[in-house]
Amino acid sequence: MKASVIVPCYNEGENIQRLKLWLRWLKSKGFEVIIVDDGSRNSTRELLKAMEESFKVLYHKENMGKAQAIATGVKASHGEVVSILDADLEYDPGEIPMLCEKLASVPPKVAAVYGSRFLGKPYKMGPLHLIGNMILSAVTSMIYVTKITDVMTGHKVIRKQVFNELKLEGKGFLFEVEVTAKMLNRGYRIIEVPIIYRRRKAGRAKIRMVDGLKCLTWLLREGVRKVKAQVEGR
Repeated sequence: MKASVIVPCYNEGENIQRLKLWLRWLKSKGFEVIIVDDGSRNSTRELLKAMEESFKVLYHKENMGKAQAIATGVKASHGEVVSILDADLEYDPGEIPMLCEKLASVPPKVAAVYGSRFLGKPYKMGPLHLIGNMILSAVTSMIYVTKITDVMTGHKVIRKQVFNELKLEGKGFLFEVEVTAKMLNRGYRIIEVPIIYRRRKAGRAKIRMVDGLKCLTWLLREGVRKVKAQVEGR
């Protein structure tokens, strides 16, 4: 099963050299690597240009958010599955082969494998980040009558055919809850496996409290729509 690694990247100049080493390793394992620079304003773009001989690098003229960066990468990919890798390296790139192998071993009705920080070891995660993730995962689980421990994980491996079916519309970090909700709403299954998470060592975190509130609001609206649809269908 050919897999593509999509790397959305925005102002991650401090992490590019370490990221480059990991991407070389993934490429040596047979992965297609696609980096999407999402309108970076610091040294990131210049550093990525120097990597164009080794990797496919795409550029947004302006910052469009994580969701659009992923969509751009997926559109350019050739793999049967797509793996998302955040450029901040809070997630271990070395676990991507394991996630892809897990997806390759399960029935097609399983659309994705998520690396769950809460089944594994979330080192030094801030308390607000921890509580926010737990709330969003609990709300998702309640609405879709399933068990999701880490809906906001950056380690997601998804079948490309399914991804293309979803017609995602949200912007920024809304991607995380929208892609999950739309897969579950279509009857697909998501499997979670434990991963290691380490809080970033360099650069600034992009996700903010307002992003979490937007995700929660979106989920609650979807929950209301789901209940209305069920009532009207009776």
